[in-house]
Amino acid sequence: MTDASNELILRYGGTRDSREVGISRMWMEFWTWFGALPASSASFLGTLTGSSLGLIALLIGALFNARLNRKRDDTLRIKETRALAGALKAELAGKSRSLKDNTRQIEERRSSNVLVPDIAQSIRIMPKVTDKLGLLDEETIVAVIDAHYKRWCIG
Repeated sequence: MTDASNELILRYGGTRDSREVGISRMWMEFWTWFGALPASSASFLGTLTGSSLGLIALLIGALFNARLNRKRDDTLRIKETRALAGALKAELAGKSRSLKDNTRQIEERRSSNVLVPDIAQSIRIMPKVTDKLGLLDEETIVAVIDAHYKRWCIG
């Protein structure tokens, strides 16, 4: 603590250990000084105070709005991820069911002439959602790519 601050504390009736008396006396003198100012100065200080409070209120409102936007975006991202996983699972389930039905028909007929649909051409969802695969975790992405391209398309 500097000598100047010690001097101010002692001047306003405080001690080095207790500053509350000095601070309350300082505020009392501030309000006395403020009351003695001409009307134009008081108007300026009032305008300055109101503008400062308004700016602080705007900043708090902007920060709260940003928090709400982040929360909404996180919720939308979670919903989009679930929808993507569901769509990919439904597509793979449909292809699996189609292949099982074809296998069952082949076993029942015991014929060598069988029409098998081209699975690579019937995959419709995966090519349209490849840009959204980044929403999924790494293991899921690898599993989806393996399922679509290694198992169905390549052979």
